[in-house]
Amino acid sequence: MQRGLFIMMLLILDIFIITSLVNHRDTSVPTITLFALFIPVIYFYYLFDALQITDHVNRRNELGEFAAASNDIEFQDPLQKLIKGTNMGVILIAVGVLFFLLSNKPRWVTGLFDFMGSYLGSAALVLAGLAMYVLDSRKNK
Repeated sequence: MQRGLFIMMLLILDIFIITSLVNHRDTSVPTITLFALFIPVIYFYYLFDALQITDHVNRRNELGEFAAASNDIEFQDPLQKLIKGTNMGVILIAVGVLFFLLSNKPRWVTGLFDFMGSYLGSAALVLAGLAMYVLDSRKNK
């Protein structure tokens, strides 16, 4: 049930962002296209996730393990692990505060992205790669 609610929330949020971007005068077309391309990505991610879960349940049913341990099924979905912990609440609060602060497009943010836009993007990608490396190395220990 949580997966279904989460996919519905993502799709509704994406459609809301697209419609709100279309209503603004100074919105660029690539931004709208980016959010429009998120819809099939979300759909196919959850489609293949459902296929993998169905395959996992069918395999357990064939092996006879389904009746014995039907209550303790744990899937290895990273989004599900993020939702179970307290990290999701912290992330949502931080993103909400960021959206609230940047909703007026302050002059310093516009100047920062004009002056250092590509550097900020590359730094964010490098930090994300380092975080993924650290998390993966912790998991393998």
